[in-house]
Amino acid sequence: MSKRKKITQGTKIEILTECGYRCSVPTCRNILALDMHHIIEVSEGGGNAPDNLIVLCPTCHALFHRGEIRRESIQMWKGMLITLNKAFDQDAIDTLLFLSMYDASFYSPSDAMKLSLSADAFFSQRKLINAGLVEYWSPDGIREPPYLYLLHLSEKGKSVVQSWKNGNKEALANALSGIS
Repeated sequence: MSKRKKITQGTKIEILTECGYRCSVPTCRNILALDMHHIIEVSEGGGNAPDNLIVLCPTCHALFHRGEIRRESIQMWKGMLITLNKAFDQDAIDTLLFLSMYDASFYSPSDAMKLSLSADAFFSQRKLINAGLVEYWSPDGIREPPYLYLLHLSEKGKSVVQSWKNGNKEALANALSGIS
């Protein structure tokens, strides 16, 4: 049985930064209290290396230890955080989760003023648009500045977020295929 060692402050900061100082469970994202969780338990030989640590809120941490969250889901969420952090900034990750909260039927030209963005806010989402995760349109009749744009998840974006939330590694790999 391995003896638990203290996690260094540098490692804690690295892991907290990786998840944006939020619970790593994409359907939670709590910010009030956070625990460091060993993906492979110390008693099973897991150590304090950054690739074996993930941030969970106390509720999600307890759910894991009660068996209500699978280890495979934790591993997949960790992998997704690493992947997203290499490709996008924390704002883009939050945008994906925010847009996923709305049903696709919400987005239509008749709902144009509900989630409209100015040109500068629209420009800040260019990485998600270029990756094919987010689509946009300009409401009818807006032909002069200030231009307004609407964002919504593309089908690929919906697949990525849904498989990420479900902790489905195979579905996520399929959804991410072709994203550069």
